[in-house]
Amino acid sequence: MRYVVVDLQGNQRERFGSHEELVSELREVVLDDPQAVRSLHVLEYDESGASKTVGRADEVLARAVRGPGAFLIDFVNQGNATSVATTDQSFEDFQRVVRQSAKPVAA
Repeated sequence: MRYVVVDLQGNQRERFGSHEELVSELREVVLDDPQAVRSLHVLEYDESGASKTVGRADEVLARAVRGPGAFLIDFVNQGNATSVATTDQSFEDFQRVVRQSAKPVAA
């Protein structure tokens, strides 16, 4: 399989020969600009050249990093209303949610 990343205008951004290369690049995009990955889509091509849309790049990445019982929690700093300090109330609330989510749920 081959993978192509396109933007919302249909412009080709990158090509990848393996799913691992695709996921690795999407991780880099998230680190550089977490919002950018939401505006990218992934196309998959088989050996005959037939294509199908795999999905939005952020969804592809989330599926790739998920394991049994795993989920993704994303903190988005909204700019001036919050700071990047670990003492910022919004970030402290986020950390509390992460800690609570990590606790096993009683059956």
